[in-house]
Amino acid sequence: AFLLLIADSSISPMEYLRPSILPTALLLSPFNRFQCSQVLAELISSYCSQFKNKEDEDTFLIETREGRQRVPLSQISFVEARDKKIYICTRSESFGFYETIDHMSELLPAHFLRCHRSFIVNMETLPQVPQELYRQYGKSKKTQSFRRNDRTGQRRDSPAVQKLQKGGQGIWEYLN
Repeated sequence: AFLLLIADSSISPMEYLRPSILPTALLLSPFNRFQCSQVLAELISSYCSQFKNKEDEDTFLIETREGRQRVPLSQISFVEARDKKIYICTRSESFGFYETIDHMSELLPAHFLRCHRSFIVNMETLPQVPQELYRQYGKSKKTQSFRRNDRTGQRRDSPAVQKLQKGGQGIWEYLN
């Protein structure tokens, strides 16, 4: 608890400086407006700093009916659009909420690559991604398709996926 104690010299400090009271700030009377504002500003700053998370800039806030959940960006493996919902997937769990994949690609930092109309992948969590491939596709907001139909109607991997398969061992096991 944050406690501002206002006392005067007639009260002994032994009365109010005890573990059971433990004031956060103390104003001794008589005090002027400047002293009061200085102590209040420091008290409010101290109070607010306990709620400030240093990793706030590096987290993604998910709001659902159950409440709010912060997920560190470094733990997000990929984002998937499925069943009219967005699922943020980490190694151990997945969080579902209502949003569009287009809006998610705008909200997430540049190292999240939209590689399919339903997927955004965190390129920093993928093992052994060739730098040349990341430079080629990572800066583009254009979606890279995983598969496409050839003339026979068969689905086959797109050139982007073929490059990933050749250059980045372990990626397919990671995504599948």
